[in-house]
Amino acid sequence: MTLSVRIPEELEHRLSIVSKKAKVSNSQIIREALMTHLEDLEDYHNGK
Repeated sequence: MTLSVRIPEELEHRLSIVSKKAKVSNSQIIREALMTHLEDLEDYHNGK
């Protein structure tokens, strides 16, 4: 699935720095961050 999201320039800059240091794509950083955040939200809403 392809998804487009607009992010502020400052967030884009930070993402670029982190992905270069980690030697991974911006997409990978975003996927991992989204997965982690969704798991946290699911735990919260499931009373964990």
